[in-house]
Amino acid sequence: MEEDTWDELLLKVKCYRSLSDYKNALKYAVNATSLNPDSVHSWLAAGWSAFDMGNFEKSNDFFDSAIGCDMYCPDALIGKALVLEKLGKDNTLYNNALSDIDSKLVL
Repeated sequence: MEEDTWDELLLKVKCYRSLSDYKNALKYAVNATSLNPDSVHSWLAAGWSAFDMGNFEKSNDFFDSAIGCDMYCPDALIGKALVLEKLGKDNTLYNNALSDIDSKLVL
């Protein structure tokens, strides 16, 4: 049996997230990060899956990796700001970065 491609893994993540099966979504997202660690999309998939599970510490790490891939990615910056808010931490830096991209993106 062949291993899933990166595209197939991200499709599985989408499917499992749409079914609210965040545990499996996260599993496939983490596999995607192993196949393509330089892809912001892999890290975003993992970050949002962990966020949906309520695992904000892990989500925070994934969004950090996403920002490492693309520091101007609005989805990564929004995820980071939201997870910091959930953790009760200051998210001003990320809100400022979002404001620089588009003032409508600020939380």
